[in-house]
Amino acid sequence: MAYFDGEAVLTKSIIQKPDSIECTPGIGTGELLIETGKHILLIKALSNSNHNTDWNLEISLNGVGEDSLQNITITTDNKDYTNVGDLLDNPKVKGLSVSYDGKYAAVSISQRNNKKNGNENWIKIINIKNGDEVRTFRAESMRHFSWSPVNYDFAYLSSNGKATTLSIANILNGNVNPILKDIKNFGGFSWSPSGDYIIYNITEKPNKSDVLGFKKYDVPQSHIKGWDDKSYIYILNLPNGTTRRLTSGSNSTYLSAYSPDGKKIIYSENEVDLNERPFSKSIFYLLDIESMELDSLFESHFSSRVIWSEDSNKILVMGGPSCFSKIGNNLESNLIPNEYDTQAYLYSLKDKKVKPITLDFNPSIKSAYWKGDDIFFLTTDKSFIHLYKFNIEDNKFDIIDTGVEYIQSISYSKVNDIAIYSGSSSNAPTKVYQIDLNTGEYNLLLDADSKNYDKIILGEVKDWNFTSSKGKEIIGRVYYPPNFNQSKKYPVMVYYYGGTSPVTREFEGRYPKNIWAANGYVVYVLQPSGTVGFGQNFSAVHVNDWGKTTAQEVIEGTKIFLENHQFADPKRIGCIGASYGGFLTLNILTKTDMFTAAVSHAGISSITSYWGEGYWGYSYSAFATAFSFPWNRKDIYVEHSALYNADKIKTPLLLLHGSADTNVPPGESIQIYNALKLLGNDVELIEIADQNHHIMEYGKRKKWTKTIIAYFDKYLKNQPDWWNHLYND
Repeated sequence: MAYFDGEAVLTKSIIQKPDSIECTPGIGTGELLIETGKHILLIKALSNSNHNTDWNLEISLNGVGEDSLQNITITTDNKDYTNVGDLLDNPKVKGLSVSYDGKYAAVSISQRNNKKNGNENWIKIINIKNGDEVRTFRAESMRHFSWSPVNYDFAYLSSNGKATTLSIANILNGNVNPILKDIKNFGGFSWSPSGDYIIYNITEKPNKSDVLGFKKYDVPQSHIKGWDDKSYIYILNLPNGTTRRLTSGSNSTYLSAYSPDGKKIIYSENEVDLNERPFSKSIFYLLDIESMELDSLFESHFSSRVIWSEDSNKILVMGGPSCFSKIGNNLESNLIPNEYDTQAYLYSLKDKKVKPITLDFNPSIKSAYWKGDDIFFLTTDKSFIHLYKFNIEDNKFDIIDTGVEYIQSISYSKVNDIAIYSGSSSNAPTKVYQIDLNTGEYNLLLDADSKNYDKIILGEVKDWNFTSSKGKEIIGRVYYPPNFNQSKKYPVMVYYYGGTSPVTREFEGRYPKNIWAANGYVVYVLQPSGTVGFGQNFSAVHVNDWGKTTAQEVIEGTKIFLENHQFADPKRIGCIGASYGGFLTLNILTKTDMFTAAVSHAGISSITSYWGEGYWGYSYSAFATAFSFPWNRKDIYVEHSALYNADKIKTPLLLLHGSADTNVPPGESIQIYNALKLLGNDVELIEIADQNHHIMEYGKRKKWTKTIIAYFDKYLKNQPDWWNHLYND
């Protein structure tokens, strides 16, 4: 039997009688389609243990096509390079939670099971002190695992496809109590600080008033699917299981924070406000759960989350620099801040005075946890996701060393100063750690991927920055192929986003730089101006720029990179970006023909049509194109759009788009494709059926990931076979 990557490709049944010297050769032939990458050919054979004849195995390959074997080598070395299978099939840490006392960690893991054509999910309960596994729950339908804040109970959701059940189980005895059964349109839930009740949301669907499908729009957001749905807050009392609705009205409501004693909550509702950007505002209310007394706290166009202090006197508010009459804005008056650059504010519940605490702190806030006089902030810190501790008395930020470059998720113990977190680095897979927040000592708790990466060779990742012609340092990093040879010439892939967030240093992701490098590419990642995590002056460049600065920085950085790295082949260089990065790819191609080939996934080709049609087009533009509209800034909406400059594009281009993309509608790729086709350009458009802004369905994501590599192989390696197999055979 012969197996190729685990699948039987050749079967031969024959019994041969060896003479005293050698065995008559057994001959088998088979046809293989070998994609780029390393593959395993396994041959199984049986022999009589009474014979002492030596075994000899000879394999010969005959290729179809003139150059089909020029890049194929055969080896018995079990070392491998990372590939798409590692990205999609290996176990992944999906979530984690620490018990109230820091004794146990719950880690949810998911892994692809191709035989079942789906994922297997399970939750490991780990004793943090010794690392022992206490219990494992197979959880095909279990989701949103959450510890009780007072004991070893935990709550989770399960679904039968039509309705949701909320259950409470005990980690020690395994008892399970379905406390809410078969609830339709169930939303999220959260334990109260005292553990004696749970807050949850239920969504109400509007009555269909017109069976013929006629819909009257009331506000610009009306075209968003589900916009008319309303979500309301309910309370579930424990242990008796009685429920009560807490909110109503014309706007959806969401829990924001509990008071430390659990007697009050802060909730928010979002209201359309067409008079001020971003054309909606959040209104925060204080509700006494017992008396149902309601007080309004504040409203803001740029605030997002709140956390209550342990002494009940203050709340932490997270939002853009323009929150609270722009007191978090540290820019000069002629600049407009990037409202995605999240700041932190202390809000006094007694006198409603507000103090900005991140005014001179460059990282952007992702989340926070408040304990005593310390607030722990998870931040976007340049291309890193770092943890900082802020002391209210000292008014000082200190970074906490976690041993990873990218913290994926973190959970804090309520009683002890213990946290668990999952994290990875640019060339190190995700692992789970525990950390003592007092001493800063951290330890490995779980490495779910260790067996899969033991034999995988990863290339180096090195920082490489340059100073732009405007005197600004633009940071970046370089992914080197495994077994990199300085004396060789390599094709180069240049990757960027260029929008409001940097390309962070997580190991995998939808655009897997390590896999590109494993396929023989040098990958240069750079962070153009405009992203958060570098300070407000840096992020403000994003506002009303739309490629003016960022495209030039990509072009300039690529030229300097090639000049400084002799192993980078300037005749074989590709660029790739997605979403805003896809827009940036198209914008770049109207300004240079230095690239050999380019890929744009879900790229915006006309800022005007994106502004009007995307689910978040005009509201996102309220941040990215502040105070600028198609009727007053044609210099942006027309001149910065690739569609109106299509005749300047000469570079071979691959356009990728999900057919169900609600963020950037598929028409953005279709219209630039049509334009370039009429102009006689080399352009391809691949539309992925039933996929939204992100390509998530397993088989489609696998082919989509291969498509990108195959396209660059065609143009940067002069190897079109893979591409032709995918789309022309």
